[in-house]
Amino acid sequence: MPNFYMPTEYQATPKKVLLSSPPQQPMFSVAKAVGGKHAIKAMRKRITSQQLADYLGLARSTVSMALSDSPKIKKQTKELVQRAARELDYIPNVIARAMPTGKTRVLGFITQLTTPEIKFRLLMGVMNAATEAGYHIKLIPTEWKMDSAEIARICIGECLGGVLVTQVWDETIGELVESLHARSIPVATMLSGFSHRKVANALSDDSVGIHEAIEHLVGLGHRKIAYLGGDPQVASERARRDAFLHAVKIHKLALPSRFLVEKSFIADEAKVAFRTMLESGPPPSAVLCGNDQIAMVAIRTARSMGVNVPTDISVVGFSNTEMAKWCDPPLASINQGFEEVGKMATQAVLRALAKNRISTSVRKSVPSHFIARASTAPAHK
Repeated sequence: MPNFYMPTEYQATPKKVLLSSPPQQPMFSVAKAVGGKHAIKAMRKRITSQQLADYLGLARSTVSMALSDSPKIKKQTKELVQRAARELDYIPNVIARAMPTGKTRVLGFITQLTTPEIKFRLLMGVMNAATEAGYHIKLIPTEWKMDSAEIARICIGECLGGVLVTQVWDETIGELVESLHARSIPVATMLSGFSHRKVANALSDDSVGIHEAIEHLVGLGHRKIAYLGGDPQVASERARRDAFLHAVKIHKLALPSRFLVEKSFIADEAKVAFRTMLESGPPPSAVLCGNDQIAMVAIRTARSMGVNVPTDISVVGFSNTEMAKWCDPPLASINQGFEEVGKMATQAVLRALAKNRISTSVRKSVPSHFIARASTAPAHK
């Protein structure tokens, strides 16, 4: 008999009882009624997978694979083991489970701690996919110019099963990937310009939303449309600029050089850039901005100069953050499916782990869409 308390009816024929006639009372209540305080004390002790295996008359490896929902184990055996684990309040030891493979059921989420809403939405998609597969997430904060060697040491030291990376400088990802792949740790990136034949990259297809936004503005009679972007070192910024240029070309719009500005995602620098654009000649009738924060800076800057939004100039943001609808006026923006991007990247890593591979190589994108709000209006005749 195991050295933890079990009611008498479980000790007789455990397999049949567990599958067909579970106790009507919680185990703690049964322990209290049958065995008193000593049984309760024993119930509070954490049982091991070996004790669970001995009780069921199964090999420990069979129990471990059944608890991990391995396809190698028959459905009936999985049900037996998983039901027994629930009823006996078995809690897996993640460190012990990592010993055979050198990996825990934990995925690393590496990112810089800026634009918190975007990170949160990505993380929600990551967590949902990971939780469904029985994995946990460890947040590993870093800087834009990531110390790849240090981050690799953390991931390896934590015995992470896989790693997801987003919104760090593309130039720093390669070294991290090589270090992790050498330890058989699969990697996927999100919203990145990094390219590697064995690394998945889940993206937002920003071009769809940008073309919809320009079509919307042209439909309102705008022919002088400017672009106020962020740092051109960022891959997503370059992709948005290129999509804007393509849309402008399709609609045969004139684009003076001063209508195409890529400066910075920093608010104060965006403010100076937009003010310069408005003061250096005939202003645009509409402006598409690289993100919602830049768009809100543009609205405030225009207002300080006596320029009304949207009567004098229409403004469109990017990312459709929560604050966009509370802006004054409510900000038209381009919605990106961050949750779906996070989910796709996580599923790529999980597939690699299931096949015992490091390659997650797949490139998928989620289409973006324009959301019309009161910050756009018909152009002046």
